[in-house]
Amino acid sequence: MEDDFEFEFFDDQDTGEISASRVDPDRSGPEPPSSDHARRRRIAVPVVVSLIVVIVIVVVLTQGSGSRAAAYRDYLRQLSPIASDSQQTGQAVGVLLSSVRSGRTNDPLPQLGQLAGQARNELARAERLRPPAGLLSEQQQALISLGFRLSGLQGLHTALGQALGSTRSTGETAIAAQIARLTTSDVIWADRVWQPLDTAVRRLAITDTAAPRSQFVADLNASSPDSINALLHPRANTGTTIKLGSTGPAVARWQEQLNRWLQLTHQALVTADGAFGAATVAATQALQRSRGLAPDGIVGPRTRSALGAALASGAGSG
Repeated sequence: MEDDFEFEFFDDQDTGEISASRVDPDRSGPEPPSSDHARRRRIAVPVVVSLIVVIVIVVVLTQGSGSRAAAYRDYLRQLSPIASDSQQTGQAVGVLLSSVRSGRTNDPLPQLGQLAGQARNELARAERLRPPAGLLSEQQQALISLGFRLSGLQGLHTALGQALGSTRSTGETAIAAQIARLTTSDVIWADRVWQPLDTAVRRLAITDTAAPRSQFVADLNASSPDSINALLHPRANTGTTIKLGSTGPAVARWQEQLNRWLQLTHQALVTADGAFGAATVAATQALQRSRGLAPDGIVGPRTRSALGAALASGAGSG
């Protein structure tokens, strides 16, 4: 029994020493493989995170710039036809006013009303646009410019209608104010719409779409006193003499101008039908007598000038 006890004790002691040697922290020797992997992991993680951050930044910046350029391009492509149509409306207005000054158009109001309707449509189309955030100011300025064109045409229609229907030489100031609104619309478009849009196109290197220009008033002298006076007192065709039996637009225009003088002098009007009949002859003779001319009833350069002077002065006699 004693031998058995000693054997069991020795075995336990020996086992304890072996176990202690296996977990001794002071034991020298190679580092376990797991610690090397941990060190490499500690080095790799920050590098990978840095690379991911750089990639994200590059992607965001690249996609952001490309997305902005695409949004700007889409907006410009929607605004450009509106700008072009508005410019064509302005050109039509210029042709109409030129026709009035030369005496080729007797009544500009119907066509002027149609052109105002076109301007209203162009403004409505622009109001439906949804610009990118970076172009909100330019969109607002475009609406202001187009709004000036609409209100200018509406005001011109009213002022010109009142002036042409008046027995006095009035309306110059009102007409000049409306033409000035049309001219102002061009300044707004050039300085506050086209210029900033052109700068944005260049900054984003957009090469397939340009900032739209839109000039409404081509005649820079449209609001001058001489130009407005010509609207109210159109130049007569001095090369054409009209008399009893003459017909056509020149006769109708003469009858309309003659009626203004007849209203001014409280006389019976003639029918502006383009036919130079007895009533037109009599009214022409009355004008000639009032201006000291031979009352032959024939409309030539001197009679035309006499009528123009009478209307300009608002007087019935010289």
